[in-house]
Amino acid sequence: MMIESEYGRLIFLLFLSVCVFQDIREKSVDLRVFLLMTAAEILWYVRSAVTGAPTDSVSLLLGAGTGAMLYVLSSLSRGAVGTGDALFFLLAGGASGLHSVLLLLSASLFLAGLFSLVLLVAGFVRKKSMRKCRIPFLPFTALPAFFIYFSRIISNGGAG
Repeated sequence: MMIESEYGRLIFLLFLSVCVFQDIREKSVDLRVFLLMTAAEILWYVRSAVTGAPTDSVSLLLGAGTGAMLYVLSSLSRGAVGTGDALFFLLAGGASGLHSVLLLLSASLFLAGLFSLVLLVAGFVRKKSMRKCRIPFLPFTALPAFFIYFSRIISNGGAG
């Protein structure tokens, strides 16, 4: 998997950082960022196939499938789940596999839920409706992603 290499982790964390920055600033991520990461992943796995590096294809496909399901949910919910969020998780699943992307999604949803609860309480205290408040989701992936992907370095003794 891409994130099992130091360079792969660096590429993914750079992708994550750009997505988070754009999501905070514009509440969307430029499609070119996703296309660039898609190209990087394709080249990564072509290189892996040529060199004969082992790859857990089933886990990667299921991980990408998580993002694909979010994409369908985005379409069905008329954008309540952002298309950019779905594309991010599609590529994250392709880079890290099913286990890591589900962990990342779960932790991110938990953090976003806590933040939303704080907003609701603050709105209640100020007697202000928070119904139309929209928050970008990808910033909530940053902390869990750094923990998940850097904990791999620690658990592997620094080996990439």
